[in-house]
Amino acid sequence: MAVYNKSDFLRQADQLIPNDFLRLGSEAIYIKEENSKKIELAVTSANYFPHSVVFTGIVAEITFVEVETIFNEIYKSYELPSNSVIHPQTVNINLSNAQGVDLNFLYKNQVSNDNDFNTIRPMLESLIDESIVFFEQFVGLTQLYEYLENLDQRDKARFISQPFSFRYMIIKKLVNAEDFDSYAQNMIEVRRSKGDNIRADFAEALYEKLKTLDN
Repeated sequence: MAVYNKSDFLRQADQLIPNDFLRLGSEAIYIKEENSKKIELAVTSANYFPHSVVFTGIVAEITFVEVETIFNEIYKSYELPSNSVIHPQTVNINLSNAQGVDLNFLYKNQVSNDNDFNTIRPMLESLIDESIVFFEQFVGLTQLYEYLENLDQRDKARFISQPFSFRYMIIKKLVNAEDFDSYAQNMIEVRRSKGDNIRADFAEALYEKLKTLDN
């Protein structure tokens, strides 16, 4: 029986990714750095080495450097509750949920050689193409904010990585949103009223930091 190892998976995953992305170490994660942001593509899989792998989709992520620098500065000094979900990226979207993607097709077609890979490759390449379109619409934070403003609150929270509300406060400040102050103050008041003082303290420290950007 033929052997299929991680090196085979990475070799095939490399074939899907545009040349201006660089693989991050020995994982199927690919990075493209620009002046104000870092773009990341991850080829996801269920691994059954040394026999086969199931390609399960593509995850697309964007890290806006200024947003994450400010968030991490506060996070170093103010802890969040232990059950908080902290993602390192600003935007995260699983393109496996994209229209026209048949996950069952991917799941049913385990890959143990190049012929198997070529069977599913067109679908994966379609996902990659969609991810590039996804990236290109967000030239900067202004375009991201305009996109967010057309989403309802639940979809905003799914689109921006957790913790959403703090990152959203940062984005509002950096794009000079008119409701920045009211948004931040309301967040702090709501957290206090619910007895969530840990998050309220974090929000207050973040608000004070962001106000200094005017100086």
